[in-house]
Amino acid sequence: MEQRSPQIERFIQAINQSLTVNSWTQRELCEQMGITIGSMSKYLAGKVDPNDVKFRVQAALARTLGLTADSLFHFYESGEYHSAIT
Repeated sequence: MEQRSPQIERFIQAINQSLTVNSWTQRELCEQMGITIGSMSKYLAGKVDPNDVKFRVQAALARTLGLTADSLFHFYESGEYHSAIT
């Protein structure tokens, strides 16, 4: 089995966190993100690198977490949410 990158693992973690904090089903999160359930399945299976996901989808995911897109991308790279405005 191929090892997934930390960015993919964190992308999956962010999706699962959004599902949990919002008490949404996968289908409800798909509606919020503007994606199909098939895309969500690929994301959760680790088959898609977050760098290959459209910005509008990433921005929508960030909004569901109460974050900026920059903060979400920082999380993918570092494992920490960065929300300070400078």
